[in-house]
Amino acid sequence: MLNGNTNPKLQGVVPIGSTAEKTAPARTVTHCTPMQMFAIEMGDEAGVKHTTVVFKAGNQFYHDPQGEDWARRLRPIDSKTWLARQLLDAAATAESARAEVPRQDSVDVMGGG
Repeated sequence: MLNGNTNPKLQGVVPIGSTAEKTAPARTVTHCTPMQMFAIEMGDEAGVKHTTVVFKAGNQFYHDPQGEDWARRLRPIDSKTWLARQLLDAAATAESARAEVPRQDSVDVMGGG
């Protein structure tokens, strides 16, 4: 995984607006960008079907060249397990919390009437 590199560093995804500087303040997160994950199935130039996972950050898509192997190893979680039940509960809680966020202020914060 490290290919003999004794000083590993993140490579590939550079946050939007980053100058990709070589140093950063110690113990400081300098950028954080939300990413979406997509499971895709596609046909390549020769018509061969591939299944993989891609990520979107900003307006840029990213993929791991070995992502197809990784996607092939993914397995569904049995719906009868404790893990599946807790994940479903957590997802439902997160979804309802997101639905409850008001879209408009109930008070005129600008004082314009």
